[in-house]
Amino acid sequence: MKISSLSYNKAAKRNNATMPTQPQPPYIKKPKVSITQLFRFATRTERAVILISAVLSAISGCVPPLSILVYGSYISTISRDAKDNQQVLESAAPTIRYMLIMGTAAIVAAYMSTCLWIRVGERQIRRIRALYLHSIINQDMAWFDRAKDDSLLTRLAADTQIIQEGISEKCGLCISYAFQFAAGFAVSVYKGYQMALTMFAVCPLLLAISLTMIVLVKKYIVQTQRSYAQAGAVAEEALHSIRTVHAFSLQERFLKRFREKLKVAEKYGIKKVYVSGVGIALFTFCFYSSLGLALWYGSQLVLEGKLTASAVFVVYLGMIMASISLSRMSVNLGSILNACGASYKVFKVIDTVPSINCDDSSGETPARIDGAIEFKNVKFAYASRPNVTVLDDISLEITPGMTVACVGASGSGKSTIVQLLQRFYDPTQGRITLDGHDLRELNVKWLRQSVGIVGQQPVLFNMTIRENIQMGSSVPATSALDTRSERLVQNALDKASATRTTVIVAHRLSTITKADKIVVIDHGRIVETGTHQELISQNGIYADLVVKQSIYTENDDPDTSTIDEEIIHEELNMKQKIVDGESYLLSALTKVNTSDSASTSTLSDSRTKSSIYNEKSIARDASVDTIENTRVKKKRPSTWSVVKRMRPEWKLIALGIIGALIQGSIFPLYGYSFSCVIGILSDPNYQSAAPLEGTNLYAFIFFIIGVSSFFGAGSKSICFGLSGEYFTHRLRGQMFSAYMKQDIEFFDRKENNTGTLTTNLAINAGSVSDMVSKVWGDVISLVATLVTGLVIAFKHSWALTLITMGMTPFIILSNTFDLYLQRSFNDKTVRDNARSGQVAGEAIREVRTVAALGKQGYFEEQYAKTTAYSYQLAKKKAYFSSIGFALHRGIKIYTNALAFYAGTRLLVSGSINFSQLFVSMTVLILTAEAAGRDSLFATILTKGKLATRTIFELLDYSTSAIDAELEGAEPMVGTIDGDIKFDCVKFAYPTRPDQLILDGDFNLDIKSGQTIALVGSSGCGKSTTIGLLQRWYDAIEGSVSLDQRNVKSYSVHNLRSHMSIVGQEPILFNVSIGENIRYGVDENATHVTQKDIDNACKAANIYDFISSLPNGFSTIVGHKGSQLSGGQKQRIAIARAILRKPKVLLLDEATSALDSESERLVQEALDQIIQEGNKTTITIAHRLSTVVNADVICVIENGKIKEKGRHKDLLALNGVYSRLVAEQSL
Repeated sequence: MKISSLSYNKAAKRNNATMPTQPQPPYIKKPKVSITQLFRFATRTERAVILISAVLSAISGCVPPLSILVYGSYISTISRDAKDNQQVLESAAPTIRYMLIMGTAAIVAAYMSTCLWIRVGERQIRRIRALYLHSIINQDMAWFDRAKDDSLLTRLAADTQIIQEGISEKCGLCISYAFQFAAGFAVSVYKGYQMALTMFAVCPLLLAISLTMIVLVKKYIVQTQRSYAQAGAVAEEALHSIRTVHAFSLQERFLKRFREKLKVAEKYGIKKVYVSGVGIALFTFCFYSSLGLALWYGSQLVLEGKLTASAVFVVYLGMIMASISLSRMSVNLGSILNACGASYKVFKVIDTVPSINCDDSSGETPARIDGAIEFKNVKFAYASRPNVTVLDDISLEITPGMTVACVGASGSGKSTIVQLLQRFYDPTQGRITLDGHDLRELNVKWLRQSVGIVGQQPVLFNMTIRENIQMGSSVPATSALDTRSERLVQNALDKASATRTTVIVAHRLSTITKADKIVVIDHGRIVETGTHQELISQNGIYADLVVKQSIYTENDDPDTSTIDEEIIHEELNMKQKIVDGESYLLSALTKVNTSDSASTSTLSDSRTKSSIYNEKSIARDASVDTIENTRVKKKRPSTWSVVKRMRPEWKLIALGIIGALIQGSIFPLYGYSFSCVIGILSDPNYQSAAPLEGTNLYAFIFFIIGVSSFFGAGSKSICFGLSGEYFTHRLRGQMFSAYMKQDIEFFDRKENNTGTLTTNLAINAGSVSDMVSKVWGDVISLVATLVTGLVIAFKHSWALTLITMGMTPFIILSNTFDLYLQRSFNDKTVRDNARSGQVAGEAIREVRTVAALGKQGYFEEQYAKTTAYSYQLAKKKAYFSSIGFALHRGIKIYTNALAFYAGTRLLVSGSINFSQLFVSMTVLILTAEAAGRDSLFATILTKGKLATRTIFELLDYSTSAIDAELEGAEPMVGTIDGDIKFDCVKFAYPTRPDQLILDGDFNLDIKSGQTIALVGSSGCGKSTTIGLLQRWYDAIEGSVSLDQRNVKSYSVHNLRSHMSIVGQEPILFNVSIGENIRYGVDENATHVTQKDIDNACKAANIYDFISSLPNGFSTIVGHKGSQLSGGQKQRIAIARAILRKPKVLLLDEATSALDSESERLVQEALDQIIQEGNKTTITIAHRLSTVVNADVICVIENGKIKEKGRHKDLLALNGVYSRLVAEQSL
């Protein structure tokens, strides 16, 4: 099904029709989702199909109870005409015809109902997933600031799957079993109401047990899912920031956080198992015990002449079928109620109306805008920190065509101004106007499409370069560029802003000297305004900033007119929609399509970066499009391979097997006892018996069967359930641990993106758990049922049993066909779900970028495309897999018809007597009925096997030598000298082996305590040196040494413990500020005190800011540090690196996100720490003002060192470095 805009909008309108007109807060407590509300997103056509499916399910459920009437008629006829062979044959013929008709009806109804349920369920869940994603990526930023730590992506993957089960074939089965219960009860009342009502007396008790069990189980499942979602959020955070995790050896810390969440989930899972196990045990005990009482009462009615033996047979089987149906209905009802629980948060997100709704078509859309912007007494504080004022009574007027630059310290409110212009937030006080229109009166989508943005830190989506350019997010802003690239882009921006109102947010002042107005912001207030020259002459804050950014040079500025104008023109032709960071361009055109203009676009604030360090530079050439998957293919794991990994659960499994064998053998034994009772009652000379004789004896046997079933069913359910919970808990931990042990190359692969790995973690372990807890015990019970039933049947009539077994190949064929289809479709669906999870994960993680670009619709369309294939698969699955289920329903009745026909012939021929016929047929019928219940596990088994293969491939996959080596040189932290040497290093990223980054002639010798600066154009290999030194990758040729020892001789953990790294794009985790800083040292580092943390923060110039916060160091930084500005995040990252007290300090554009004052203070602190601690420092920089004091400056070009020396020496050469310095001079 293709989700057309019409059906999508209709569903959305129906949804919105029930919403209040005013936006509501997103987390309002509301009643739980009802069963009918599960279908709220169905269209009228789909509701009609649901009604038809329900009718067909009802017909399918009514057939088996009605067939009991036919069975009773057959028994009555045979017992009455047993001496007249011809009469027996004539009387049996209609019975067999009726059974064949019923079997056919069962097949047709079961096939059509199952097929329709699957199709309509798939259509609804696809729409729900689309609406869920639509709602998430269209929320305002304040919603994300307030959002809890639950993983939205995990809920999209796991919770919607639970919803799908509740609105698909499980719903049809619930209806089918409900009508089977009603029909069974009706048939029993019709044939003997006295006995039926007696048996029915226990049904309320059985129902009470079932409903109590379901309610409690649902409660624990909801709590379990919540804990798993929180664990998924931890995993997603770690996987998305994997380089930071590796650099600071945070694997164990994240494993600990992950396992803490799993422990909570396991606790509720164990409660669920015990409640379920005890409930099932009580249900079976009451069920079988009540059967003994009912049979005894039936015998009394036969003695009184109120019932015949055949009537007792029909009443008894009818009530048994009703009771079994009630049990099966409760299981499927449990799936529906689970869907109700899982849908609560999903639907709550869908129902949330953002206060700033870019999906709302209302609002003004002026035909023309000139670009006059005015801030009038604007105050603003983020909703997550309402007590911290970010903008304090700002007033600013910008005339059309003016270029205004905002400068100031990090966290001063510069980026907030642009976010308010984009209406990511609304001011708490005052107003902002565009051409006299209050921004709140304008259409949000139109506003953002009227604004072009160029940002510092690009977000590249997982697509080709061309597609990224078309998206408008491929060209980084100037602060992250090398000098020549910066000049090219700056010239392009100057041309693009010539006829537009332009607002620039900058730290690098060389980019704003031509601005019409420069606004200096300090602590949320405007303190200076004017042109560059005017502010210089004032000798105020701005003049001081300019002095701090100047680079000393003895040469005149070189002629920069040699810049290739064609390159500039090419840059202009790129449709720039670049997000995040320092330089923002606000277009005054409603739409720009010309080649010399930047296209319309939007922005996001610098806090939302998701790249890891300078991951774009470290792995710039690590393209995932040309990857060759080197993973060793594993054979499909056997059940025994799973059992071997479950050694800690072997005792539980053994007890579970015993319980399953007991439970499996009970039903055939019960069938044998029942047939004996009917045989006794059919005797014309039947009389009342002694307490332990005749029917009284069998009533007592039924009680014994009930007690045995209590222990059998209870131990099976509890032991296998606990085994599944314990194993799942361990398996999830092992999977996440395996992810944490993988080398960086593993994560460079396209198939190992964060969305796919998180989805696998959320779903696969649960599928294995279902296989262990639900399937294994059923398989063992099935074997016990078949063996016991066939032994009894063979003993009484081997001929009839063999003839009946002639249908076995058809049963096996239908089940095998069903298994094959399930495995085939699920395998393909899992791969498709991984692709859709990748798209959704990217959109959710980079939601600010998506909102800024106005690309919500694009990602929704891409998500719809990736789910289209799985929907087509689901349609095929509906058509084909329903065949197996339908045949299974009908073949049971066909088998009974064959048994009746063969039994009649054998009876007429004298090969067997009536007693043998009745015992064999009854045992075979009940065995088939019990076996039928246990053969419905094909889907769970298939998903479990597929998940097992995926998980075991991961667990058995050997990492490369980078992370596999656990032994090597283990010098204590602080005991190394810090000598570093790169000797004839040749390197290409594993994913693009044909493109050399270092060409084999890269040589660099760094002495202990030296500060080495690496400069050069983007992509020349500067950041790659850090990756090699940290052993994220290994050199193809040559060697990298630390203290005269190859870095390969160190264990990875020990090697990295001697280093600290600070990247251009800081990564913080969703914990407190204090915890983020403590991540710089080992968790067990007892020598680190709060005073050490305070000193590190003071050195990084962040202490005063942290102290000013209401919660201080306990302040939660938000997802990826979203509650902090870019500069604040960077300084916390620097404090984290300082706290580590490394011998080797790696700075990859460490101060690029800081304002000039903070940069100076932090640089001074770093210089002091470097000098005091005798640290070896490698610094990578585009801002050359930060490296003028380096001991050695290396200019890298084309993978080799082009120039090397001190600042003055390189200036004297008048070469590449000299040109770079001249280009950065103000």
